[in-house]
Amino acid sequence: VDSVIQSAFLSAGQRCSALRVLYLQEDVADNMLSMLQGAIDTLKVGYPWQLNSDLGPVIDGKAQKILQAHSANMRKEATLVTKGSLTAECENGAFIEPQVYEIQHINQLEREVFGPILHVIRYKAADIKQVIQDVNNTGYGLTLGVHSRIKQFADEVFEQTKVGNTYINRNIVGAVVGVNPFGGHGLSGTGFKAGGPHYLLRFTDLWQSVDIGDNSIAKAQTSQPVSKDCLQFLNNITGIQHTWDQTPVATRCDALTKVISALEGNQQLDKARVALSQNRLTQANTLFNDVTELPGPTGETNELSLHARGVALLIADTESLTNGHSILQFISALVSGNGVVVIGRDQPSHDLISSIASIFQGYIPAGLVHVAGEFDDMGKWLLHNQIALIACHDTNGLWPVLTKRDGAIVPVINHVQSQFALLPYAIEKTKTNNIVATGGNAMLLNLKES
Repeated sequence: VDSVIQSAFLSAGQRCSALRVLYLQEDVADNMLSMLQGAIDTLKVGYPWQLNSDLGPVIDGKAQKILQAHSANMRKEATLVTKGSLTAECENGAFIEPQVYEIQHINQLEREVFGPILHVIRYKAADIKQVIQDVNNTGYGLTLGVHSRIKQFADEVFEQTKVGNTYINRNIVGAVVGVNPFGGHGLSGTGFKAGGPHYLLRFTDLWQSVDIGDNSIAKAQTSQPVSKDCLQFLNNITGIQHTWDQTPVATRCDALTKVISALEGNQQLDKARVALSQNRLTQANTLFNDVTELPGPTGETNELSLHARGVALLIADTESLTNGHSILQFISALVSGNGVVVIGRDQPSHDLISSIASIFQGYIPAGLVHVAGEFDDMGKWLLHNQIALIACHDTNGLWPVLTKRDGAIVPVINHVQSQFALLPYAIEKTKTNNIVATGGNAMLLNLKES
């Protein structure tokens, strides 16, 4: 309850990392809500310069009106759990009392509201996988908190959620530079974490600039969905790609080493350039095999790790395939734990892609790679919301189409040559763990569910 109060109501709930939705397992929900109501009853809303004030006003009158409208809507669509009170002194100012509403599903929230309003959802323990899927489906992924004395449960939630910063058995606000590198995924962030070990690299020339070029791809019809076989691939790949991402990097490298050896025997490919792909596997063994331990206060551990982005769209042509450039991107995407949709710019490149992809498919999990046939409709793939990154040698025509994308911004990887070349194919996640477990028996954290 203390973590909920801090996360949802400090700074009047206006932090970007503030708690918006609280999932409570139904077995403990009633008791939790009773304690939460008691805690909120002790909060005083008032002017910030008064020492006894717990919550100040929201940023301005416009924000106040938005929150008031949301509250009115919640009173119609949700159940009011508890609501704080405003004193007479709050009549002049943009004050909003702390409020808690119980809703049935996270989809009831069409947008994020910045203020001291918390939404609660009850769930059955057996439905935790659906809860995680619902959270991931929102497209947002900045901060997440898990309260549990079962380490296995907390770790599984961390691994399965697409969230930048996960906090275990503590509040989810107040990230510290160098301790809790800050940044989210999807609609909540696009780059490396601020205050993290890779952040400054994004401001260097390790990522070369690319020209906008022509709009040839933009001529493709983008109003129609991709074909049924493509949709089936995207629907099926989620579990396959997650398992591949969780596979030890050494195992991924072993499989792709065999791929490289097989590709070197293909007479159409530059053998020397293909052999360079082995360097990316060496990088992967360093970047993806290590968890970076970050400094922090006594009683807390902080870790940063790299994970796959999801599904990569690899756009290739005959030249980029034969000279090994697209092969390098293919290897980079897969060794980083991603699934791959590969598409050629014309029929000759499509035929070569099919031949190359069959070699990959002989050593990696079935369903991890898909060869798209409709190169005339490339724009449809560029706009699909399940595409998490784009890799290509020739960026001509991409930008006019990408500006039409809804949802998250995706990186376009053109050419990266450095010891950090795999970083654009990955996302960073941090895990902050209060190992003191809020004063509980630390030994309980080692237990696993039977």
